[in-house]
Parts: sequence; structure tokens; C-alpha cells
Amino acid sequence: SRRRQTLGMSEDTLQRVLPLVLGCVDPEVAAQLYQTCTTWRKEMEARGFCNRTVQLCSALAECKDTDDVLQKAVRWLNASNDDGEKAFCVDARAFLERSRGGTGSLREWLQAASQEPDASFVSRGAASTALSLGLKLVHWIGKPQESNAGWETLPRHSNSVSAVAISPDRTRAVSGSNSKLAKIWNTETGAEVYTLTGHSTWVIAVSFFPGGERVLTVSGDSAKIWNVATGAEVCTLTGHFGYDERDQRVAFSTDGKLVVSGSDGNDVKIWNAESGSEICSLHGHSDMVNSAAFSPNGKRVVSVSGDPHYEYSDEYSVRIWDVDMGAEVCALAQPGMVVMASFSPDGKRIVTGSEWGAVKLWNAETGAKIRNLDTHNGEGLCICEVDQDKNLKEDRDGERIIHPGCPVFGHSDGVHRVKFSDDGTLVMSVSVDHTVRLWDVASGTQLRVFTGDRFALVEFPSGERRRARYVLTARHYTLLIYEVGKYAAAAPVACFKAPQHISTVRCRGATICVGCYRGPVLFLSA
Repeated sequence: SRRRQTLGMSEDTLQRVLPLVLGCVDPEVAAQLYQTCTTWRKEMEARGFCNRTVQLCSALAECKDTDDVLQKAVRWLNASNDDGEKAFCVDARAFLERSRGGTGSLREWLQAASQEPDASFVSRGAASTALSLGLKLVHWIGKPQESNAGWETLPRHSNSVSAVAISPDRTRAVSGSNSKLAKIWNTETGAEVYTLTGHSTWVIAVSFFPGGERVLTVSGDSAKIWNVATGAEVCTLTGHFGYDERDQRVAFSTDGKLVVSGSDGNDVKIWNAESGSEICSLHGHSDMVNSAAFSPNGKRVVSVSGDPHYEYSDEYSVRIWDVDMGAEVCALAQPGMVVMASFSPDGKRIVTGSEWGAVKLWNAETGAKIRNLDTHNGEGLCICEVDQDKNLKEDRDGERIIHPGCPVFGHSDGVHRVKFSDDGTLVMSVSVDHTVRLWDVASGTQLRVFTGDRFALVEFPSGERRRARYVLTARHYTLLIYEVGKYAAAAPVACFKAPQHISTVRCRGATICVGCYRGPVLFLSA
């Protein structure tokens, strides 16, 4: 306070300029970092940096914009003559230059600083500050230890990463890319273990078998099964695969003995996962199959297609099949082309998502609809007026009445992915409208809405009797982790800024695998 009075700086000015030495170059977010200054200032005082920091603050108080701040901060850091101070200044200057133009919360800036090399003063300071403030940081496994290392030096594919998956024991990961290759990785070190070659087109989907000893890769020409321990090809499934980017068209049974696939040829095939031979073909759809999945016990298969349930109908079919008999059990009718369906963990329910944005729950035994997880329990889209508070005005849609004050929720565009949580109490739906929505299965209530381009739903262990649920969202370079719960905060509990645009993300437990558009594959621990 005495130094501030001597400098003639207001509290607001001090809040905006003091954090800048620690890497914040955006005055709009500097105030959010002010609380970290107390912790870092003690360390700087111990190193004799306090007076220099105050001098910098005085100079930066006159800055007009972010570029001016950056230039003055770099000049100040370059002017150091003390050897001990120079080490700090070199690290801070490198971080400043890499963070230029960045914005974000306190947590995002601390995360960015922690991604500097381990030997960096900035990285160590970020870790200690986050610990003192009780903030969670994501650990980057195998991060570059050279301050000038570019993204080109990272373990990577030569082209965009299209799909990633993590093994059940979390020690291995597999990635597929547009370069026609798949790679197996060590998640504990971030090192490449094997490169899987043999596909003639880009790899669309990858996944581990339940035991983790084999991995499935899918491309436009075939699906291949590989031995994870040796990297050797086990068998190839051919003649039933197209160039559709949807990875939900191929799945395997929970015991790993069978593989099911849907194709552009309107049929569903079941394969022997050991030999690659076809067991049976299921006929009934009259249009391309959008997705196929086994029930948890492996006795049923659900498939969805763009074929109408009845001729000239606007309702499209979801079909349930008996695997042993190779016959259809029942068909579910849902308005709008159904894009994906999946079983609940107990196999008693099915969730579907359509191009109209509707998400619905069904009884897997009888085919009866349980409830809708969409805007107003409607059968499809409803056009109505909205007031200035985004509440629906009274309107009639068939026999249903939407009353004033009913809040608008639900997807505004097609749903392309649906998934149950591991305990079956939640459903996650992902839409073309760039949102992921979490639904309570028991009540049909929409719990949370998240925005982004890429999503993953995960449950991290949290104590012996409960599990904390998390949602990961990725957009552009940023990965955000949100906790899901009745009293969960709206802000993310952790974040990560990738060196390249994120193309895909998957997680298992606290292990996260991130694929980027220009080829890097990153491994994180939350």
C-alpha cells in the first residue's frame, strides 16, 4: 500500500498492471490474476525482484493497449543484469511471447504457464500458485522440455488425427489419421509404440476391445483387428465399409468375440472377431445404416437407418435384432432421420438421437417409448413465438399446448451422438448446434448445456462410495473440463490449451487423449 501511494497508482491500476510481469498481456483479464500476486510476490521478494516488479508496474501503468504492454514488458525483461534474475526473466519473456493475444480466466493463465518446461520458473510458479489457491491443473504427459520447441517436434501423425481411443487399463492409446495410418502409444510417457499400416484410405474410427489386448481400426475399404502387444494384424473384415465419417457404424460385443457393422448397402453384418469371417447378415433396412451397437450382454443389436418406418411415412426406423437367431425383434418409429442409438449399461433401455434434434428413451424389450428428452415432450419440432426472456408464448402444436413461461431447451439442430453414463443415470447428446446436453434419465430433465465442437463424457473415481462425473468440451485449441452435479459450479474445473487445433478427444478415468488437426497426439492427466 505504501509503495502504491508513492507511485501514485490507484488500486484499479495496480490490479491491472502488477500481474503482467507474470505473463498476462491482456489488461481485460489482468484483474482476474490479481489474487495470484500475493503468492508470487513473496517468492519474488525472496529473490530480490520486488523493487523491479514495482518499477515495471509504474512503466506499464502508462500503456495504452496489449501490444504496448508486451513491448514494454519484453524491454524490461531484457534489461536485467543480475544472473539469478535473468533466469526468471528469460522464462517470463518466452511465456509472454507465446501467450501474446491470449485471453482467459485465472485458471487458464495458470494452466498455460504450467505447460512451460518443467525447469521454467514460470511453470513452477504456476504449479505452486494453483496449489495454494486450490485450483486444478491438467498435467501434460511428455510435454516439450525445450522452451523454443514448436508443435512440429511433438509425437504426431503426418496428417490430421481423425480418431483416438484409450485402453481399459489406460496404459495404451490408439490413434487414426488421414494419412491412412494408425498408431499405438504409451500413455504414461507419450511415446509411440507401433505404427499400424495396411489401410488404403484414411482411418475413420479406432477402438480397443474390452480386454485391451486387441484394437479395431476402420477405414473406407475395410476394418482391421490388431494385436496391441506386437502391433501385428490379426485379421481383416472386408466388403462392408464405406467412406462415411461416422465411427458409430462399427462396434463389438462386450466379450470381444463379435463385431457388428452397418453400411451404405442397407444391411447389418455380424463378424467373428477372431477370424474376420462373416457370421450373418441382417436385412430389413431400405436405406444406409447410420449406426449399430451391441447390447451389454451381446444378445441384441440395435441399428438405425434413414428408411421410413412405413411407406410414405415421416417416421424413420430403429431396429432391434436377435444375434443368435439373426432375426428382427421389433422396430421403433421416430420422426426425423435417426442418426444414432445406444443401449443403457443394464441393456433395458435405448436412447436415440435424430436429425430433428430429438432425443428419446425406449424400452429395449418391448420397443415402447419411455419418454422424450427434448424441448416440450413433442414428437418433433414445434414452431412457436418466443418472448424477450426466451420463454415460449402459448401456441398449439397438434394436440399439445405450450404454455407461457415454459423455458426453451433442447437441441436446435440434428443430434449426431448419444451416450449413457457408466452408471446409466445420465444421457449425453451431442448436436450440430455445437452443444452437448446432459439429461437425467429418471426424470427426463435437462441438467446442463455445454458449448464446443468436440465432447467426451467421463466418470473419474472420487472416493470409495461415489463417482464424480465430468464432461470434456473442446473448441479450437482449448479443452475444458466441467464437473456435473446438482451443486457443480458453472465454470470449468480444469482447462488445457493445445498447441494445435483439436480434432478429437477421448478419455478413460483421469487419462485424456487429444488428437489435433495437424497431427500431434497429446496425453493429459486430470
